[in-house]
This record gives sequence, structure tokens and C-alpha cells, in this order.
Amino acid sequence: MYSNLHISIAAVGILLSSYALTGLAPDYAYVLMAASGALLVYHADRAFFKASEDVANAPERLLWYKEHRVYLFISTSVAGAGVILGACLVDFTVLLWGTSIGVVGLLYAAPLPFISSRIKDVPFLKTLLIVACWVIGGVILPTKDGISTPELILIASFKCLYIFPNVLMAEWVDRSGDEQQGIVTFGAQLTLPMIQIISVVGLLVSILLLWHWSFLFTRLDVLAIDLFGMFGMLIMLFTNESWNGERIIWLDLWVGSGLVTWVFWVMT
Repeated sequence: MYSNLHISIAAVGILLSSYALTGLAPDYAYVLMAASGALLVYHADRAFFKASEDVANAPERLLWYKEHRVYLFISTSVAGAGVILGACLVDFTVLLWGTSIGVVGLLYAAPLPFISSRIKDVPFLKTLLIVACWVIGGVILPTKDGISTPELILIASFKCLYIFPNVLMAEWVDRSGDEQQGIVTFGAQLTLPMIQIISVVGLLVSILLLWHWSFLFTRLDVLAIDLFGMFGMLIMLFTNESWNGERIIWLDLWVGSGLVTWVFWVMT
């Protein structure tokens, strides 16, 4: 359950749905690099840096990592090989930006020298960095050279609205440990009903935006399938009153439901 493989699934889902929505041919080397890099970043944050807030937020996860060191070694090695292989095959510009996102992801969780602090300790920066890294790496970087600027802005905005409730919910679940360590996030300032309302508004805004600029898309059926994932995440938010780290994993998998969009696009 704490393998972080669901993070790689989410990364692949966002990337492939971006290709499906734009009709662009996937760069599978970049997909490999991004999925492997995402796994490495989350391994580093949760298993290797051993964030102090996780003692309160996810003690069972820390115990799981302690008991599964062989898995961590093997998965880290495979992911590292995936990053290297993908890096050898992608365009240099993609490599440069992709590497930058990975470095930000690592620095975000790592104690910085001389100040004994982390980037995510800066109030509200944690939320913005997570959303930005996912949208830039999963939407903007792989599609920016193949579509018009209005289409890029539209899809990036849609994915922001898609990912944002997931991030808020994860922060809300982790609010106790975060607050003990002085980490201030948007999600921790909210209540569950407020996050539910934000999710509904996000879905409605997405529908309005996509409907108004639907002429930018060649496959409205693909767009409808991708919206289904956002709708599914919304249903989960409204049908669960008790939340913990395990439920957040399932919420993350709804982000990865873009895989369904891509399969639909390929098969039709």
C-alpha cells in the first residue's frame, strides 16, 4: 500500500491523457523518465528523508518502509535506471526541464544546508509547488510544442482544477503532523465540506471552460472520458466521511485515471 507505485500510475495517467486530449503522439521515453522520476521523488520524501511530520501523520508508513528495505532498494534502482534510460532518449530541452522539476521535487523535501529547513516549510508553498510540478511536468512540458497557446492554457487550467482538490485533501489528512512541525498548507486551513465545495466548483468551472472552448478539441468524446475521472474523484470525496492515508492513495489513483482516457483514444 505504501509502495508509491500509485504515484507513478498517476504520473503516467496525467501524461497520457494530455497526449490523448491534444492528439499528439506520446513520447514514451519522457513518460518513462517522468514516471520513474516521480517514484524517486516520493521515495526520497517519504522513505529516505523520513520527514518528521510523518511520525504523527503516517507512522504505519514509516514502519512499512523499515520492514521493506529490499523493496525500496530494488524499486529505487529500477526507477533510477528508468530515469537514465529516458534521459538518454528525450529531447535536450525536455531533459533540462524534466530534470529541473525533479530537482525541485527533491529539494522541496530535503533539509537545506546551513538553515536546517525545507522548502515545504515555507507557508503555503508546499501546495503551490506540488500542483505546479504536476501540471508543468504532466501537461505543459510534453505538449507545449505541438498545440496552440490557447489550447495549452486551457488544458493546463483543467488539470490544475483536477489535481487541486486531491492535494487539498492530502494536506487536510496530514494537518495534525504538519501543524506540529510548523508547516502551513492551504488544505489544513479548510474543513472537509469546504474541500467538497471547492471540488464541485472546480468540476463546474472545468465543464464551462471546456464547453466554451470545445472548438479547440478534435475529440470531444475523449474529453468527456477524461472528465469522468474528475467526476469519480468528486464522488469519492462526498461518499467518505472518514479519511486516512489509504483513502488518499485511492484518490491519487483517480488522478491516474487518465490512463483510461488514453486507452479509449488509442482504441477509437
